[in-house]
Amino acid sequence: MIFHSPLTAVTMIESVRNRASKETGMKKSVLDSSINWEFNQFDGTLRISGTGKMPRFTQNKESGGFDDNPWNPIKNEIATLIVDEGVVSVSGAAFWKCKNLTRAIMPHVLHIHAGAFYECSALEEVAVEEIVTVGEGAFENCSSLRRIAPELSPSAKRKIESLVFVDECAFSGCESLDSVTFSNLKAIGRGAFYRCSSLQSVSCERLSSIAEHAFRECSSLSECRVCNGCVIAEGAFSKSALSSPTKFID
Repeated sequence: MIFHSPLTAVTMIESVRNRASKETGMKKSVLDSSINWEFNQFDGTLRISGTGKMPRFTQNKESGGFDDNPWNPIKNEIATLIVDEGVVSVSGAAFWKCKNLTRAIMPHVLHIHAGAFYECSALEEVAVEEIVTVGEGAFENCSSLRRIAPELSPSAKRKIESLVFVDECAFSGCESLDSVTFSNLKAIGRGAFYRCSSLQSVSCERLSSIAEHAFRECSSLSECRVCNGCVIAEGAFSKSALSSPTKFID
């Protein structure tokens, strides 16, 4: 009879896990004590599950990258992101420059932090339903982003009703985004939709403030519907296509 030392036994278990991972095409790991992630190498789907907030990642001052992000080595293989119910936030720069990410499905996420999807140039669709805040530069330069809604289906008519604040430059440079409808949005930050050149209409029925340059250089913007009493900063619509700045809703 052969007895394995504890170290040998652990090595054998890891070997079995690695072999199984190669056979199934799945990579799995723990992000922290309450958040897990798994990546399907066959279809490029990254799924994040668990409870609570995603942890913060630290930017390397020399390289500019986020070396403590566990999916950083496979970031260019990610095509679809799914965030399961229970995970309430997407941390800053979590998917920074994931250049092949095309869809993000995260209906129960409440907060998307600064730079979370910065320069995800292939990102086309985002499904969010319970979102409350979108942080600074969260989707900045996502040049293919054309749809942000509760569902990915183009025929779906439901609006995002939970969002209350869009921070500075949140959607700046989203050149494919053609319409925005956030029924309970309260404030739009500085340059939030700057250079959204395909944006044609904005409908935010309860909006109370629009900061400077929010819609600057939105060259296709022809309609903006906001509530009467909304405070609009000087230059909010500079170099846009609006002949008259707004249509007020009583």
